[in-house]
Amino acid sequence: MDLRAHDARDVDALNRLFSQEVQGSLTDRGRREAADVARALADRRIDLLMSSPLVRARETGEVVAAALGRELEIRPELVELRTGALHPESRSARIIGAVARSRWPAGPKRAALSALTVPLYFRAWRGGRTTGGESPAEFEGRVTRVFDDLRTRMRADDVIALFAHGYLIASLALRLANTPRQRLMVWRKPYIPNGGITEIELSPSGSAELVTYAESRHLRA
Repeated sequence: MDLRAHDARDVDALNRLFSQEVQGSLTDRGRREAADVARALADRRIDLLMSSPLVRARETGEVVAAALGRELEIRPELVELRTGALHPESRSARIIGAVARSRWPAGPKRAALSALTVPLYFRAWRGGRTTGGESPAEFEGRVTRVFDDLRTRMRADDVIALFAHGYLIASLALRLANTPRQRLMVWRKPYIPNGGITEIELSPSGSAELVTYAESRHLRA
């Protein structure tokens, strides 16, 4: 979820964005970044390509699948986290609304909204203070179903490429980070670059380990 790509002018617009009611196709730059991902994966053995059904993730997966000559499997469980809406009278909504209504120049205003909205929505969601959306248990449940399915379907050394979304990836990475270095690795990148690559290692015993997070050295843009 990249708020910098949207001109979010009020809390209602942000509520729609965080509830996935706003979707857009890849830009020209997005397609170039998808091609960069394909080149980064070209020399690796990829046994399965799987994507969220949301437009930009799916289109990225389609670009990579076409370049690698593989099929792309669509999984609804990989959609972005749905936080739901902030209560109109909540402190978070008032803060965001004040910034959105300010007379700041467009650039600084968008930067401030980007810095504020993710932590404010995430904390409200984790605390059960949003309406609609999904609960933390529902979110973790659907991601766990994908991982459990992959363990039963795939061999121990298979490599799976998942095309998903920043908030989902960051939340999952934080949950899997089991050392201070790994946790710092996630906190240093609150916004995952479009086309960034995160590697997770699944063991047959059921454990998962974060290997790399939001790597972007392959992106030429």
